[in-house]
Amino acid sequence: MPKVVVSDKKGLVQQSGSGVFVQGGDNAGYIALTSDDGSVWYLFVEDDGTLKIHNAAPTANADGDAVGDQTD
Repeated sequence: MPKVVVSDKKGLVQQSGSGVFVQGGDNAGYIALTSDDGSVWYLFVEDDGTLKIHNAAPTANADGDAVGDQTD
């Protein structure tokens, strides 16, 4: 399983065997999860509250795709 490498500027990274949670910093916080085949996926919340998934750590609201059918 590949290791998820994150920068922990403020001591806000928590790691477990299958995922990493990163809070705050210059970009959105995210949860990185490792799938059974070893690929890593990142969950994060866009500014408008949309839950999104991406194949890299998010750097902008436009990153990734909305999870499911999210409507008001």
